Amino acid sequence: MNETQTNIQKGSITFYLNHILIDVIDRVYSGHEALTKMKKFTLELVAKETRSPGSYDWQKKKVQINNLSQTPSQINTTALHNVAHHIDWVLHGKSKHDDDFYEIFHALLIQAMNMGVIRKEDLSNDLESVDSKKLRKTYDSFQRWEVNQVAYMNDWYLVKVDDAYSVKEELKNEGYSFNKYEEVWMFTLKKNDISEELQFLQALNLKNDQIEVVDCKFPVTSCVYYLSIQGGFDQREFLKAHGYTFEGIGNQKKTWFKKIKARDLEKEEQLIAPIMGISLKVYHKK
Repeated sequence: MNETQTNIQKGSITFYLNHILIDVIDRVYSGHEALTKMKKFTLELVAKETRSPGSYDWQKKKVQINNLSQTPSQINTTALHNVAHHIDWVLHGKSKHDDDFYEIFHALLIQAMNMGVIRKEDLSNDLESVDSKKLRKTYDSFQRWEVNQVAYMNDWYLVKVDDAYSVKEELKNEGYSFNKYEEVWMFTLKKNDISEELQFLQALNLKNDQIEVVDCKFPVTSCVYYLSIQGGFDQREFLKAHGYTFEGIGNQKKTWFKKIKARDLEKEEQLIAPIMGISLKVYHKK
């Protein structure tokens, strides 16, 4: 096993996404005199829903991903968008949604599609409308973009195990690490080893719905949100019936809480919407 493979096996969930971003940059800007600076940024996932799915702080050189309810492919695309801002700053000392930025973003997207970490058929849904409009105007429709697929992280998968506190020592001994964003135990392996690993997990009396196997090219799949509802006393029976508990979690004072997968946020908002006088707040337990 080479050094890259070892790092893949031992990485955190942000490591996997950062690893992908760095590899895209390496392939687009190989030999560029500013390549080292291009690869110097930090990546953070933030449990909040905002108008913008991500941002870039040029002073801290930090790429931030919000809206963790996004699909895995949307998260990859959002990350690349903000990496493009980082590279724009490195090259031009500024960044805005101008021709320079979209030239960089387009190059990153093409390479990402070559590597299979973004799919052409998903671009229309994954891009923000302003980006989609500008890219199609400048570089033609997505269907006409030339993609030359290359081998990248082929056959590498992530096994994620949820609600496994009772067997955490067995998982740690097996090499699993805890993924704080998704609150799962995580292990990386090759496709040929998946069947044997599933047998190991089943021997621990873990159920199928506790186990998720995902492609390493789309690592962020099931981040956790904690939903908080202030008030709601008159609706307490309804809230309890739908999984809410009245307690304090982390540094939050007592209120109605529910833990969900971020991808289920829209469904939860639709459930709560008809109830007058209450609103949801989203956060991640520190």
